[in-house]
Amino acid sequence: MVLIHSEENLGFAAGNNVAIRYALRRSYPYIGLLNNDTLVDPDYLTLLIHELEKSARWAACAPKILFKESPDQIWYAGARIRMYRGGGLHIGMGRQDGPEFRGIKMTTCISGCAFIARRILFEKVGLLDEDFFFAHEDVDLSYRAGQQQLLFCVNLDSKIYHKAGGTVGRKSPQAFYFDHKGRMIFVAKNGGLSDKIGFWAFWSLTRLISFPILVLQGKCSLVVAQLKAMCDFLTKRWGEYDRKRMSSDD
Repeated sequence: MVLIHSEENLGFAAGNNVAIRYALRRSYPYIGLLNNDTLVDPDYLTLLIHELEKSARWAACAPKILFKESPDQIWYAGARIRMYRGGGLHIGMGRQDGPEFRGIKMTTCISGCAFIARRILFEKVGLLDEDFFFAHEDVDLSYRAGQQQLLFCVNLDSKIYHKAGGTVGRKSPQAFYFDHKGRMIFVAKNGGLSDKIGFWAFWSLTRLISFPILVLQGKCSLVVAQLKAMCDFLTKRWGEYDRKRMSSDD
């Protein structure tokens, strides 16, 4: 086991890229990501590798991800990229695990929470985009892979358990900030004009509904976080700006 220590908080994309570069330099055939707020079934990795070795069509394979607090409830069973939302829409989110969530399924979007990829994914598509500090860098990677005709699958028999939002808290202002800024960055980088119009129309209309509700619930900090995300996005305070800010906070 090799542990690589970073002196600063690089964020999810840049932090994982440190290890991905290490693996690429040493010609490892497979490269995997796994969040630190997870528990795994003993055979989760074996099942993913087995599927990649069995079928050459897949560039990466992800496990089924269940909520750590509710291990019979699905967090991720594959996902679809939706440009108007600026992210990936998880299949099965919140549903009870059952027979329909078994076997191998194609997916257009892998979760950065956990997956195993052939090295060709990063050689052909590039590393995680470091303009994303936290959230939606996996959607961006998946989208770029799709543009290169690379295919992903999810092995629903391989299971891990995720404390969703365990790093920053699912409902924290910081989580809201990075989630919404990440969506904006993703669309700005990958969407056409109609995609951008659709995203901003959807975002603005849904904020007209959600902001008053959050204020009435006494969650004004979540409104402020989303508005700050928009302001920082529009002034291009991404990537290095976030790394410097978060390292100084640490």
